[in-house]
Amino acid sequence: MLFLPFFCPGSASGVTAPGPDAFGYTVAATTNFFSFLQITNGSTRVLWFDDDAAVININLGFNFNFYGSSYSNVSLNVNGLMTFGGATIAYSNVDFTITSPAANLASVAVLWDDWETHSVGSDGVYYQTIGTAPTRQFVVQWNKVTPVNGTGTTPVTFQARLFEGSNRILFSYLQLVVVESSLVSSLGAGATVGIRGISGQTNNRNLQWSYNRPVISNGLNLLFVPPDSNHFDADGNGIDDDWEVQYFSRIGVDPKADPDGDGVSNYQEYLAGTNPTNRTSFLHITSLTVTENDVAVNWTTVGGKSYILQTNSAPNGTFTDFSPVIVAPGTGESVTNYLDQNTRATWPRRFYRVRLDH
Repeated sequence: MLFLPFFCPGSASGVTAPGPDAFGYTVAATTNFFSFLQITNGSTRVLWFDDDAAVININLGFNFNFYGSSYSNVSLNVNGLMTFGGATIAYSNVDFTITSPAANLASVAVLWDDWETHSVGSDGVYYQTIGTAPTRQFVVQWNKVTPVNGTGTTPVTFQARLFEGSNRILFSYLQLVVVESSLVSSLGAGATVGIRGISGQTNNRNLQWSYNRPVISNGLNLLFVPPDSNHFDADGNGIDDDWEVQYFSRIGVDPKADPDGDGVSNYQEYLAGTNPTNRTSFLHITSLTVTENDVAVNWTTVGGKSYILQTNSAPNGTFTDFSPVIVAPGTGESVTNYLDQNTRATWPRRFYRVRLDH
């Protein structure tokens, strides 16, 4: 609960984000908001010393909704491609906007290219479900995979994360520079990066970041967000990530901090829906308006939020709910009031407090 008392404060890739697609997915480069999550220790290793191979129906550990269908398993191949509802070993990537991959599967192309793990210096693919319900993550890491017919001297490493609850998908790229002049595998130059639903090339349920373009840089993170995504708190600080990005252009802010100096913490501002970077925007009683024996209590509100006025007749007494639930109209910030009738004739002095109800 939040109480306020009162008595008589980009994209590093150079790509313009596509979307939304016909289903409503959007994608954005979030280089400053996430970092690569190393999982090679303690996770399951597959697809080592392999080429054009796949692992079928790995249990996610939770249900994941993708293009309106719920899946509890996913298949993945060594070539940087994840699929739902079946597996493919396809090594030849396609343009999702015009072509269907093999078997017309719902697909997540993290960095779909012709990779292998035969070469000296290459490793394999790792996967692991981390966290606790209802915010678990399924993480897949292609660790030191090399271009087919390459020397293995400069392997690449990248990963994908599927988030329980929000159904968001994060691509993270650690090392993508291939120093082999005869190949076109560096920085995604020969890869498909994006997502697509079943028959995505005809129903426009596809969101492709790039196709055969060297625009996937080291350190880049791409976040794919479905429509009506649930609140998402990747850093676990109790504040929705979208709110943090809106006001601070990053996640991971200190919930106890008060950057605008208005006496209200970031977490309290998040709950109240106020602006943490504007010292005049915070939940507070602004004034009391006295008309004969009546007192109107005025306080700041945010559209859609609900409030209850509380009263107390002693400085150290217990506040109790006085008004009914008051829902602020509209969407922006404004000021509302509640009339405490005949209070000056009844109470010699009165303390007021506003409680944020929702």
